Amino acid sequence: MLSWPFFGGGLSGVGVGGQPVLEAIPNPGPDELLVRVDAVTLCASDGKMLRLGASYPLLRGRDLAAQPTRLGHEVALTVVAVGQQRRGTYRVGQRLALQPDAFVGGERRCFGVTLPGGLTEYLVLGSDVLEGDGGPYVFSVDDLDPDGRLSLADVAVTEPWACVEMAYQPKRRLRPLKGGRLWIHGDSAAAGFVLPTFASGEVVLSGEARDYAQTLGTKGHAVRAAELADVLDGSQTFDDIILLDPTDGLPELALPLLSRGGLLNLSVSVDNTRRYETNVDASRLHYEPISLVGQAGPDISAAYGEHRAELRPGGTLLIHGAGGAMGRMHLERALSLPTPPSTIVATNRGVARLLELKTSFAERAAERGITLKLISPVQQPGLLEAEARRLGGFDDVVVNIPSVTEMQYAAGFLRQDGLLALFAGIPEGQSLCLPLQNVAHFRAEFTGTSGSTMADQRRVIQKTLSGELEATSVIAAVCGLRAAREGLAAVMDGRYTGKIIVYPPLLDLPLLGLEELLAVAPTVHARLREGRWTKAAEKALFAQFARPDGPEAIRP
Repeated sequence: MLSWPFFGGGLSGVGVGGQPVLEAIPNPGPDELLVRVDAVTLCASDGKMLRLGASYPLLRGRDLAAQPTRLGHEVALTVVAVGQQRRGTYRVGQRLALQPDAFVGGERRCFGVTLPGGLTEYLVLGSDVLEGDGGPYVFSVDDLDPDGRLSLADVAVTEPWACVEMAYQPKRRLRPLKGGRLWIHGDSAAAGFVLPTFASGEVVLSGEARDYAQTLGTKGHAVRAAELADVLDGSQTFDDIILLDPTDGLPELALPLLSRGGLLNLSVSVDNTRRYETNVDASRLHYEPISLVGQAGPDISAAYGEHRAELRPGGTLLIHGAGGAMGRMHLERALSLPTPPSTIVATNRGVARLLELKTSFAERAAERGITLKLISPVQQPGLLEAEARRLGGFDDVVVNIPSVTEMQYAAGFLRQDGLLALFAGIPEGQSLCLPLQNVAHFRAEFTGTSGSTMADQRRVIQKTLSGELEATSVIAAVCGLRAAREGLAAVMDGRYTGKIIVYPPLLDLPLLGLEELLAVAPTVHARLREGRWTKAAEKALFAQFARPDGPEAIRP
């Protein structure tokens, strides 16, 4: 079989001498599965790994020359052989989708990063994927799609679509962490605030909040009073922090003390007019994520109520950075919602990609009664600012650009009660200034997400089967396994606006944009729907390019 190992050192480190490596098809052990890789979609994070190599966070310290990995984490798989211990759970011919974020013993082992990924013809799935902390990190597509309506592309793109889907799912805790560590600080009379009911294991009180010591002590909490300076200077971190009418700069000083996935509750008096302009590490919002909640009034627990995660029905949406694959997916999802926004503004630096967005989405937006405006802030300076003023700001701002400068720029257009979603990841330590007053007084949402869950992937499949989502609309180019390295180069160059799908069984299929199919494979091109990839086009592609000696029983 052919495979593309990654030895580090950029694109030149993919394969050997620019070519795939010939390897023996592995034999699965008794607790393993041998699977065929039917499709792989390439991701911007693949390009990031190529650029960073062993400096990539999940590969840090790994000698890739001695321990190569293999890229490709968005896959459609078919079971070819089942180890004895796995029989009864898995069967030959079973279609599988895979969640790349596997945790084993609390350690993250990511398929396509630390575990060799899908840029190969066959691979073995072991206990890392089949018996992780969350159970198996694969699931049967046949159970959700017994009639075989989904294409191979539909299955492969469930993972990136699930990342988009997760961005709009509720994800924060609605109460202090049970058994966790809580810090409460008050800069005004604590008697004015009513404590929530909680089951934290340890409570640290400072400032006026020390007045709660006796009450909490009688309820069985382990309470410790402390000076504010000692808390700020100490090494202790907290799962929850509650700040009561704090001074303007305190939230910023408190945030570094928040544990991974922690929650900051800013509770203020109704007449508190401080803006709480706070520098927040944007990577913590995106990757951990930490949560920022708040309320105005005496009831501290009001901050822990249900929070909006979905786009506001009939509202206004800004997608900043809509020209790439993930931006297009956010736009596709917004247009597909049962009750979509009434106005969507999508941005991109270059006008060429905006024209492609117009071709792909303008007619559909008009059919749904949605105003779609496409703006290049670079080539049309001032136009986005004017549109934001006309609309009175945006209810929702989604940022797909990995730049804290662009995040800050887009956040400035958010309404006081708006939702800011940071979808692009940036290195740690880069701060975004956010007005936390809006969290307390108007329930603004400042959020971020990275990755997805199998529940999100199943949700994507259900939406695809119901017709609510056209998942393969994001496909912009196709290729076989030999051209996968060229596909990775195209990802790094930003050659296509959408995703490249690699079909390993079609070894010699060259890299082709969908429009290029008209000249090379007109029967395939004829089966596109309004320029979009379809199962019929996939089937025609296999009919034309499949090897006579290639694997059978592939169900495109």
